[in-house]
Amino acid sequence: MVSRTRASKSPHRQATKTRIKSRPPLTCRAETAGNPCRKRLTGWVWLCCEHAKEYQESYERYKAASVSAEYLRDIIMVWADKAAITVMRTLVEVNNAIKMTETYIECAEEELRGRELHTLIFFAHVEPDPGHVQRTRHVETCIQHAYNILDDLRTRVADLTPPEPRPRMTRNQRRKQKARALREGPVELPGILCASISIGPYIDEDEESPLASGMDKEEWLADLRTEREAEEMLRWYAEQGNSEEEDEELDPMGPFVASLVDHLLRLGLAHRI
Repeated sequence: MVSRTRASKSPHRQATKTRIKSRPPLTCRAETAGNPCRKRLTGWVWLCCEHAKEYQESYERYKAASVSAEYLRDIIMVWADKAAITVMRTLVEVNNAIKMTETYIECAEEELRGRELHTLIFFAHVEPDPGHVQRTRHVETCIQHAYNILDDLRTRVADLTPPEPRPRMTRNQRRKQKARALREGPVELPGILCASISIGPYIDEDEESPLASGMDKEEWLADLRTEREAEEMLRWYAEQGNSEEEDEELDPMGPFVASLVDHLLRLGLAHRI
């Protein structure tokens, strides 16, 4: 079952600018549980090899949840219109819609958690991609509206559920109930002193639900950039590893001679080589 707790605004987005910290140059930008990675970098990459792999895995997790949520969003967006719920005539139909909506909420919340964690780990020291931030906010709004749909569907279940039958009373039970009523006399009801009506926030029926709009161009491009960055960093590390292995295989001097040459160069005795 989906938790009834609605998605709340994440604190890291409320203080995105204040969280950005300065880092030493040429060090990995990742940070886990407040502990920055201290591994030094070479080349154009901005994550160490280990965190580059985690970067790709993190993206693939929240992207898979995003794809599932987008597929289900196209189905449940119809029920954002209360009239579409009212026309449901059977409990089976409504219960299926509830299961579908709960599954969407689970996928969307998984995507939201993945994107927020991705930002906390890999963008603690730089501004995240604007499209990534936009998608995170979009998903959070969609989750809130999906919970509203869930409320309407559950209300429809209550409307379609027949009342429980009253237990039949025997003749003696009816006689005793009537005698008790005569002994107690008429019940005086207190007068109504005041009445209040709770009116919820104004909802424009013509206003389009956020569920009606899927991932837009900027959000899609942000995910594409993340995917390409991860692939390029891992490809660069793979090439660096291959080139180092080739250098070791082609080194004609051997480890002892190589270390001796390096030692002479550090002492400024290059003319002795």
